[in-house]
Amino acid sequence: MKASIRIGIVGWGHSAKTFYRILSKNKNVDIVGIYVRSSQIEQGMLFFNNFNEFLNQNLDAIVIAIQPNYQFEYIIKAFENNLHVLCEKPIATKNSDIDDILLAWRKSNKIGMINFCYRLNEQFVSFRNM
Repeated sequence: MKASIRIGIVGWGHSAKTFYRILSKNKNVDIVGIYVRSSQIEQGMLFFNNFNEFLNQNLDAIVIAIQPNYQFEYIIKAFENNLHVLCEKPIATKNSDIDDILLAWRKSNKIGMINFCYRLNEQFVSFRNM
């Protein structure tokens, strides 16, 4: 059995940094690298600006934390590379993209998840206020 799950993160905005902060505290997670479209350097982090090179890092899963209109190609490629996928909502901005994502998802037989934040849900706000 594997000691940890090897995860890559796509993006380096607020959501990606939040995922990084949370996942890096989990002893069962090894964050292999971060993919960004432009060059990026931060102390102690491995950044990639070539997505295919990023995918060749022996990943188990990928977190896609970028704007929804850019997620499609990364979701498809991740499933085609047999990776588990967690992406931000909405999963796509066009119905035809959703169909293609679902097909790639089913073919991969991997776990796919869409992140949804409940903190602004009326019931959760009421509960928190109590």
